[in-house]
Amino acid sequence: MTPSEIAMRPATAADAELWYQLSTEALAREMSLSRAAIPWEEHTKWFALKLGDPSSTLEVIELDGRGIGQIRLDIEGEHAVISVSIAKGRRGHGFGAQAIARVVGAARLPPGVRTIRAYIRPENTRSIQAFTKAGFGPPTPSVRRGVAVVEMSHAVLVQDS
Repeated sequence: MTPSEIAMRPATAADAELWYQLSTEALAREMSLSRAAIPWEEHTKWFALKLGDPSSTLEVIELDGRGIGQIRLDIEGEHAVISVSIAKGRRGHGFGAQAIARVVGAARLPPGVRTIRAYIRPENTRSIQAFTKAGFGPPTPSVRRGVAVVEMSHAVLVQDS
């Protein structure tokens, strides 16, 4: 079954609550590198900083005009680290893979960024499948912020200036 067509748009300050709901949902916390609870006040400060950070890109994933997920790229030297979450009732329909592939194809990355990397808990099989479907390389055991993960990478196509 082919997933319905999603739309993507840049996040705005008005998306703080959606982002918070996606980030604090039980399975999202369990699969996150940091499983600590996120207080609303801390989230709103972080969200405002990320929106203004030129090394971060925040996108809202929409279906029929409603936010169903988020995707974020953070530049770290030669790499862009990608993270994605899909709302509980929308998982398992291919929206994550569709959004990942779209962001990878349209990413406006600074010169020098060579790869887009995902760091995923090994038990998060749905995310591993989504990144595989979106063209990322095979999962390789790694450690990120003291957490055992698998790393998946996608080469960045160098664009002529």
